[in-house]
Amino acid sequence: MEGTHLRHINDEEFSPLLLAACITGHDYRDAFKILREQGCSLINKKFYYDDTHKISTGLESVNQQKLTLMAYVSIGEYLAKTGGDEGIQQHLNDIFYQVVELKNREYANM
Repeated sequence: MEGTHLRHINDEEFSPLLLAACITGHDYRDAFKILREQGCSLINKKFYYDDTHKISTGLESVNQQKLTLMAYVSIGEYLAKTGGDEGIQQHLNDIFYQVVELKNREYANM
């Protein structure tokens, strides 16, 4: 994983610095693109944006406010590289599940 942390940091489309803005703006499609470009192992070629309702996140019982806060904290921990190289993939996976849950809730309420 060394050398793969914070890919595309200066890119206007794929910078991990945009993840929090994606959460705030409810732009989950872009959040998934950024996570993919950062190397999130849970997003592969078989990942379909419209199929996230099939993913069990384990976060179903967490209230909306806490879930959003968890996502911001996970993004901060990823950016700060908390846990070193070993923690990078775990942070990306955590963010992925949090974004999936946020997206699923929003679309369930439509």
